[in-house]
Amino acid sequence: MLVNSKNIQASSRIIKTIGIIGGLSPESTIVYYKLINNKFKKIFGGHNSAPIIIVSVNFQEIVSAIYTQNWEKAAVILIDAAKKLEAAGADFIIIACNTLHKIAKDIEKSINIPLLHILKIAGDKIKNQFHFDTISMFGTKFTMQEDFHKKYLFDNFRIKCIDPSVSHITLINEIIFNELCHGIVNKNSEKIIKEIILDVHEKGAQAILLGCTEMHFLINQETCEVPILDVTYLHAESAINFSLTQQ
Repeated sequence: MLVNSKNIQASSRIIKTIGIIGGLSPESTIVYYKLINNKFKKIFGGHNSAPIIIVSVNFQEIVSAIYTQNWEKAAVILIDAAKKLEAAGADFIIIACNTLHKIAKDIEKSINIPLLHILKIAGDKIKNQFHFDTISMFGTKFTMQEDFHKKYLFDNFRIKCIDPSVSHITLINEIIFNELCHGIVNKNSEKIIKEIILDVHEKGAQAILLGCTEMHFLINQETCEVPILDVTYLHAESAINFSLTQQ
């Protein structure tokens, strides 16, 4: 069997091990794993796959915590997962969920390895690559209604967010938790999301940030005229890039 130099290149490099806090939902964790490994194989060829450690939490416990606004309980669960990843040999961590970045600072304080923040990656792309300053972020109601994500983007990148209407936020949230988190892709829900996209676009949103790691199941740039930024793809791509840096 012939093996070319590209196919063995990965084994000759120092590559950081990616730690993933997963199960948030399991559906998006699977996508992260595939995206990261597809990118890795594209770079190195052959049967190369990325060094990844995953700690998958019980999503029901997280859903119950955030719906009762018990962010302290959610933090305890994710901090435990982060510590397990660090102890297992992860060189840095990603949280495979947008909403749970609300407690990213608590997690960062509990570990001695970097956490690759999803909004830092998204904000940098939006501002410096695509040059947008006004977007709409589609995610769970916690992401859309609470100030954390919008404040982070504005304070760090001067990016403004236009929220969907209250009724639209409710619809998006129901689609995420009742369908996408279970791997259900509904054509009617796709139609609803496209209508909401057009509504916020008419109100001034230059682009839509899919601020939920399951939203790409339903909508993507190929099916939408308004610019779409897939936070899951951006996050996974950055994880590979960071794992290959020699710092």
